[in-house]
Amino acid sequence: VEKSRKADAKMRFFNQDGREGKAAGNAIRAVAKYLYDNNVYGVADKHSRITDPTAIMWQVRYVRCFTKRFLKEEAIVAWDLGNECNVLAPFDTAEELYNWASSIAGAIRMQDAERPIISGMHGLLPEGKWNIFHQAELTDFLTTHPYPLFTEHCDQAPINTLRTVLHSTAETLFYRG
Repeated sequence: VEKSRKADAKMRFFNQDGREGKAAGNAIRAVAKYLYDNNVYGVADKHSRITDPTAIMWQVRYVRCFTKRFLKEEAIVAWDLGNECNVLAPFDTAEELYNWASSIAGAIRMQDAERPIISGMHGLLPEGKWNIFHQAELTDFLTTHPYPLFTEHCDQAPINTLRTVLHSTAETLFYRG
């Protein structure tokens, strides 16, 4: 990986025989992830997964291809918008996260209008930048994640008991405000 005058970075790779290669799709994805995750050359500072138009465009393309690829699979009963989208990446306004979530939900629905879109949530406080109403508008099913680590007393009974179900219900009502 080298600095580039035209892009965020330049990748060079070499074949097993020592000659420089021309292209490597898997390597490109791996290097892009490495650059972003480690903020090499300030890549993460310049390109938010949530707000950068180019990042959103490629995410939409990926989701459309993924959905199209697995469209006929009987094991797929729903598509997941994402787990806890409100903590996916830093964002400044609800509008920024809404644009991202709406783009991804739209990409799914473009390929499969039949199956529901679901999403799980935790920590969607009524006064937060991203709340239950934002997320619910874009999904068919919204689930609550009461974690024992963060939610006092939620691990007091087995998961298939009324107490546990009521705990999730109460947390969802709390998020609603």
